[in-house]
Amino acid sequence: MMRKIFRYIILCLLITGLYSHSFAQNARILELMNSGKYNQAVSLITADEQALDKLPVESLDNLGYCYIMLKQFTDAEPVYEALLSRNKPDPVNYLYLGELQLINKKYNQAKQNFITYKEHDPDSFKLQLKIAACDSIPKWNNIATDYNVKNLKSVNSEKEEKSPKLINKKLVFVTTYFLDSTQNAEASNSVYMIGKKVPEALFPELSDSYLCEALDYCSETNMYAFTLRKKTKFMYETGLSNAAIYFGKTGNPEMLEQFVWDKIPEDINVAHPAFANQGKRLYFASDMKGGYGESDIWYSDKVNGVWQNPVNAGEKLNTAGKELFPVIHNDSLYYSSDGFPGYGNLDVFLSVKRGVEWSNPINMKAPINSIGNDFSFQIDNPYQGYFASNRSNASLGGIDIFQWNLPVPEQPKDPEPETPEPEPWKFKPESLTLNPVFFDSENKAVEEIYADGLKQIADTLKAYPKLKIQLIGHSDARGASKYSAKLAEERALEVKQYLSDLGVNETQIITQSAGITKDRDVKGLIYHVQIACVKNENAEAWFKKQLNTSKTIHSFKADAYYVYAVGDFAAKSQAESYRKTIESETDFSGIVIASQKGKRLNELFYAPNRRVEMQWK
Repeated sequence: MMRKIFRYIILCLLITGLYSHSFAQNARILELMNSGKYNQAVSLITADEQALDKLPVESLDNLGYCYIMLKQFTDAEPVYEALLSRNKPDPVNYLYLGELQLINKKYNQAKQNFITYKEHDPDSFKLQLKIAACDSIPKWNNIATDYNVKNLKSVNSEKEEKSPKLINKKLVFVTTYFLDSTQNAEASNSVYMIGKKVPEALFPELSDSYLCEALDYCSETNMYAFTLRKKTKFMYETGLSNAAIYFGKTGNPEMLEQFVWDKIPEDINVAHPAFANQGKRLYFASDMKGGYGESDIWYSDKVNGVWQNPVNAGEKLNTAGKELFPVIHNDSLYYSSDGFPGYGNLDVFLSVKRGVEWSNPINMKAPINSIGNDFSFQIDNPYQGYFASNRSNASLGGIDIFQWNLPVPEQPKDPEPETPEPEPWKFKPESLTLNPVFFDSENKAVEEIYADGLKQIADTLKAYPKLKIQLIGHSDARGASKYSAKLAEERALEVKQYLSDLGVNETQIITQSAGITKDRDVKGLIYHVQIACVKNENAEAWFKKQLNTSKTIHSFKADAYYVYAVGDFAAKSQAESYRKTIESETDFSGIVIASQKGKRLNELFYAPNRRVEMQWK
């Protein structure tokens, strides 16, 4: 009897020892995870080299979490498959597995797991977006893109660099790390500007009282707008206030003026300012009530020095999710949202102003968007810009600044002389040049400036009934493919209708659609070097004197601005050469633009493809 009691005591001691060892190991794993040492935690979990189906559920949960934090998504996928193979698995693991398969480009499998999880969360708005993304992303992957994206390693650190902004042609950004070689220590979201050699601190006086998240600058009013969270302290605890927008011409905290309006609600976040209309309108993001989701894009107009009650930017732009980081560039709005089908988290979207309305937003697609958060899309010039992202495979720190590029068109070669084919019955008047008819973005209406030229063509066709003309419609590469291809055809038909209304027999008019094209050098354009965009008109003489040039100075009306440009060049290469001369000999800098019949073509990268060409047949 005593021997049996002794053996029972020994067995209890062994079991207690094993339990204590297991408890201590799990505690150590959690300690490593809480301190961010995920690699060490993985090593400890897998130290016994057990197959996944032999590991306890708790260990699998920890292992899957560590792999995700290490961005080892391929390794994480079989872990969640093992969790789902257990009896009565936690349904949320279907969601996690689907997200991993979406990242790993297994779209059909991901969709099925999302659908399975939907049984447990049928009303989830975000889940429906993930299911839609499984259908959309494979289609987007088949669309060719000219964008090239690279990590701006000269700026980024192992901390966070975010909210890039181009101010006076210099890149300004927010960082959680001092980049100055004399101050290698953590900071609280300081503002930096790219200097000649190293990034230079801006507004250091803000750091004592505020944490800065984003900023914008209005050149017309010389005014900055900051997203700030005030540092607060209660007894021995410190914290941050809600986000608010402040205006100032410097970073002096005592001179800042908060963006407020009549009866502004309490306890709301107001962030991510974007000036428009020469500083008279401010777009921003806020979680205030009256919106469509978690946070929306709003705008407020300044009337007689007072900001008016904000207006929601509308259900086209806003969703039940989050809309953040609006950026205004000409007639385009770039912003980030997680409320439309996308690659994951925040994606960058583009909406174009049509009159007073914004168009339906378009996902900018990869490589601009990724599985991470992508935001603060900036345009430096038509071929280069910046944005922020925490994408997994290319980030140095938590959030990095990335640079995007589009290919710069090659310089045109002198065209070889054309030898006309001898067709004596065809009428080809040398005095009647068939220059293209150009159109504004997403427009098919023939403008009045082409009336005289089209009347000459109509009179010629009526005088020579055997003569025919071919109209070839084009559209640019922006927007949905089907919509753009149809728009090219409609433009050709619109010019045909114009000639028909002038009395031309429709049998003499042939229409053709070239669809979406990427022509960069088109006949009929005159090139100039743009040197200024200001509110003053009739300033040609002043710019002529400043440049000390005999070349013609042109002015073009652009909304509330006047664009001033110098020279008349037949080739883009000539204008580009003169631009370099201006920048080397004067204080001016310029960009190459084009015009036709006194009309400036917006966005030279795309504008040549919004046209109808004409050929005698």
